[in-house]
Amino acid sequence: MAGRPSHLAAANGLAPPCAMHLPQANLSASPASPAEPARTATSSIATAICSRESKPAVAQPQAAGGHEVTTASLQADLANANDHNSRLAVRIRQLEETLSRALGEWVRRESGFGGPTNIHALRERITQLEQHNADVIAELSERENDLVAARAANHRLMATLNARSRRVTEHFSGRVERCGWRAS
Repeated sequence: MAGRPSHLAAANGLAPPCAMHLPQANLSASPASPAEPARTATSSIATAICSRESKPAVAQPQAAGGHEVTTASLQADLANANDHNSRLAVRIRQLEETLSRALGEWVRRESGFGGPTNIHALRERITQLEQHNADVIAELSERENDLVAARAANHRLMATLNARSRRVTEHFSGRVERCGWRAS
């Protein structure tokens, strides 16, 4: 019996339904809006219970399924509807709390407020990057040493070539002058 109004959930089941002062509904009237069927059905049950308690016991009318509608069955239906409403209200509160937590977490993550959620992974990444940085610095130092050694070797080779070139030039310049050729 889903869709019962919340004002029926307040009934404690100790007082007879007539004492709840529910509005009297016409059992044959159609509801005014789509939201009204649940209220009308519950009001109809309460009205039927109240009317049966105030009248002397007579032959009970037959329901559509051929079962007798009794005060006890109507009270049981009303109690079941109230219990169902209570369970639905608890479930709705649980869902609202879950949604609230999820939305709060999402807003916190998106806004950037608060600490990061995965601190351990971030610390591991920092350690990896520091190690990589140390490796790159060591490799750069090795390459700088290789470059200094290559420059020194190049300097020695250039000095050797220049010395040879001077000797060859001096050797040939003396011969050229003896031959009468002059270098321009």
